[in-house]
Amino acid sequence: MKFIKSQKKYSKILFILFLVDINLFAKAKVKTIELDKIIARINDQVIFYTDIKQGVAQYIAQFGVSKEEAKPIVLKNMILSKLFLSKAGTNIEIDQSLIDVYYKDRLKQILARYGNSENRLEKSIKMNMEELRKVLKKSTTEMFIRDMMRGKLTRSVTISNKEVKEYLENTNQQNIPFHEQQICLKRIVKHLKVTDKERKGILKLLNNIKSRLRKGADFEDLAIEYSDDKISAERGGDIGYFWEPQNALLPKKYIEAVIKLSPIQNSKSNYSTSDIIETSHGMYIIQLLKRRGNTYRTRHILIKPKDLEGQKQNAIAELNKLKYKIYNNEISIDKYINSLDKESEDFKLSGFLKTKEGNIRFEKDKDEFPQNLNKSVFNLQEKSILGPFLTSTEEGIAMELIYIDNKLESRKANIKYDFDEISKVLLAQKKNNKIKEWILKAKAESIIYIDKDYKKYEEEIWK
Repeated sequence: MKFIKSQKKYSKILFILFLVDINLFAKAKVKTIELDKIIARINDQVIFYTDIKQGVAQYIAQFGVSKEEAKPIVLKNMILSKLFLSKAGTNIEIDQSLIDVYYKDRLKQILARYGNSENRLEKSIKMNMEELRKVLKKSTTEMFIRDMMRGKLTRSVTISNKEVKEYLENTNQQNIPFHEQQICLKRIVKHLKVTDKERKGILKLLNNIKSRLRKGADFEDLAIEYSDDKISAERGGDIGYFWEPQNALLPKKYIEAVIKLSPIQNSKSNYSTSDIIETSHGMYIIQLLKRRGNTYRTRHILIKPKDLEGQKQNAIAELNKLKYKIYNNEISIDKYINSLDKESEDFKLSGFLKTKEGNIRFEKDKDEFPQNLNKSVFNLQEKSILGPFLTSTEEGIAMELIYIDNKLESRKANIKYDFDEISKVLLAQKKNNKIKEWILKAKAESIIYIDKDYKKYEEEIWK
């Protein structure tokens, strides 16, 4: 693999240079250059002081910890990554597009901690954005290689029913997890839809507005005159800046459309304009005013359907009818969901409700409930149906039903109800043990040097 080969070549050259007698340069009266100090060497992989310094700055930026907390963690991660890299050979192939996606996501998370201000970030970590991007890209690549090797090592690791049973039988009861009441919920979502007649009317109006824009009409004037977003209309449609991954207030299709727009350089009056964007909130024409990295400033003209109340009442009637059929066993909730168009947002959002951690069980006094629900739901019987409720999704306004699929009382984790949860924990432990065994074996087979000033962290590294 090109990355690993170039890393090896680069590391060898720098290590050789480090060993050159500096006195030779002095005798020749050549101005000396202080070479970067080597902090650790793992076979042919080298970690320099600059690597540690930049890695610590990146870690502080990402997790908000102190320098003292960050340094041993960064050193450990770097040494283990270099150990994996030194053993990887040239057979590891990585998908560069995946690295780019993850690297950009990490950068977004870091910037978010500093209010999406590059200046604040640079001042805080004393590193410019160009340096941070290089460090992030490098560490992300090494992380991917490390994780791929870990994946190869643990691919064949499994957990059997017997191991789960033995764990429950042999573990001290005090150490077995205890669960408060839990509940599994399903939902049916029905987005409010514009009638064909109204849709055609909105499209006609927006096409007319686009035509006027092409002829030189002022966007601000048209927003003030036509936009149903009255707050932004007062500012000529300007909604200010937003950061694309985190803005749940805007429809998903809006954000996707903005990302596709390219800023028009050196223009104060001519801006990149979207096609007509249809969402459950209404239809938009959007202009991109400025872009700073992943932060966007836009303005828009929004035309909302005027018969939302009529759509709402139709959806309520339809869902109440479905509710009656489910109660009378004329149709099951799963059969109804499976009858929906598989490409529709209604289908994608219907089914099990999940916690923030992705579990299908909500635990009392632990998990945050979704909108329209609270802990009183535990007082209801299984198979009860709540709603219809008015709700909001990324796609816009919708009505929903909530179905209580099943309830579990307070209990110690057991094989009947918690097999999957226990299996995941035991499997993770088994995989970690496999990786630890590999690390200790690789360590014994490797030539490892750690600078004396960093020796105090060595015990923690190999834990």
